[in-house]
Amino acid sequence: MSNYLKKAFTIIVILRSNLIPLLLIVLIFSISLSDQRVYQVSFDGNNSISDWNLNNSIILKNPTWIQRLLTILPKFEINSVKDDLKTMRALFVDKGFLDVSVEAIFAYNKSDSDYIMIKYMISEGILYKISEISLNVPKGIDSSKILKKIDMNIDHRFSPFDLDAKSIELRRFVEDKGYPYSLVITKYAKQDSSINITIDINKGKKT
Repeated sequence: MSNYLKKAFTIIVILRSNLIPLLLIVLIFSISLSDQRVYQVSFDGNNSISDWNLNNSIILKNPTWIQRLLTILPKFEINSVKDDLKTMRALFVDKGFLDVSVEAIFAYNKSDSDYIMIKYMISEGILYKISEISLNVPKGIDSSKILKKIDMNIDHRFSPFDLDAKSIELRRFVEDKGYPYSLVITKYAKQDSSINITIDINKGKKT
């Protein structure tokens, strides 16, 4: 590495993702990143998902001891870090932690500034559980079958991704009853640590 790059100063850049709520990414990195490699990846604050599971879900994984020994390390890419942050946030949201905050902090290895250590700081926040499911179902559609179809129980962890998937299943279910123009609208509202789900079904015109 050239002397110029060795002396490259560090700067702090704050990026925001397009997720809602906004994901704050704190990046501390050198001006030149062309030859820099990931030496270590660690996690802090994750109580509901293990380090092993988080590491397996991301692109820039924590190198094994053999990789470090042979210096076969993954290349540091900012875009990969941004993708990894989104992935990790989605994992926690899917577990019911809708307000989770994830930050990535970068530091140099003391022995070689070409090696970067990534530390993910995680604040899980509130665990949201389902407290109420309200159905607005027209005549000709069995409410009990709808509840069985969505398979979401009171006091269970809430996942907005699961609700989206169930919405698609419900629409197919209504379509199979002969209503190809049906409309299924699912909504949820947070109240303290509880989630109230509302499902509206409009059959539309029958074929």
